[in-house]
Amino acid sequence: MSLIQSEKLHEKSLIILFIAFLLLLFIVSPVILSVTEGTEISHVGIYLYKGKFIHSPGKSRFVRIDSLCNNYW
Repeated sequence: MSLIQSEKLHEKSLIILFIAFLLLLFIVSPVILSVTEGTEISHVGIYLYKGKFIHSPGKSRFVRIDSLCNNYW
């Protein structure tokens, strides 16, 4: 196996591992729906632990972990 083939296999393995991790999060963790504007769901996150959740705060922003204690949510 060449070095390039090995690197591609490693990259595919990491992608599969990441997808498996995300699926596990969806199965084990509750999904948080937030209504901050009117009556429609305006935000979605996944609860992690101790009042923390993971979410993307908006378009072209990075995924991050925040506290649910923030009054905005």
